Amino acid sequence: MRATARTNPLIIYHSPPLCSIKNEKCTSLLSVQRFYAVSTVLSNMVQNLVTHPSVRLLKHIVRCYLRLSDNMRAREALRQCLPDALQDNTFAVALKDDATVTKWLSSLLFNISQEGVGQGGGGVRGGLC
Repeated sequence: MRATARTNPLIIYHSPPLCSIKNEKCTSLLSVQRFYAVSTVLSNMVQNLVTHPSVRLLKHIVRCYLRLSDNMRAREALRQCLPDALQDNTFAVALKDDATVTKWLSSLLFNISQEGVGQGGGGVRGGLC
């Protein structure tokens, strides 16, 4: 059976660009749409992990959020939409034996708490999450 995004939420298909890369506004809009799609899937998966914990899956989710937080605009959006379960020690018991994921989660929370650090332009606005 072929896995699809519906049967496996970790599979996200990359669609071809809808417009020319020369058009900066359009490219920016696509980036916002992609961020929204990824953050929505990740958030839903975190909410599912609250009731059905899986350290292995949580590890991948935290790493995805950490990579998103490397981008200034995504970091600004994550300040508003990072799931509470990742911020309030919901997974502390599950992560007590996994120093790597605990470090990644701490780094993620540190990254999104750094308001204004390294900002060169405007951020994502309008409640993306």
